[in-house]
Amino acid sequence: MFRFERQKILPLFLQKRMTIAELAHRAGIANKTAQRAVEGKKVGAVIVSKVADALGINALDFIEERKR
Repeated sequence: MFRFERQKILPLFLQKRMTIAELAHRAGIANKTAQRAVEGKKVGAVIVSKVADALGINALDFIEERKR
């Protein structure tokens, strides 16, 4: 499981002036899943890829680094 860094993904999401419903539609995922991704909660790799594509970003630039 992965997490978007909330501090990075949320401002970008807001800048795009997109609703959660629109993000979910563009990404082909459920609204609740889109909400989880934007809030920085755990989501699967496929979801990360779909959200990144829908937002036009490189997912690796927005993924939280694992702390050991």
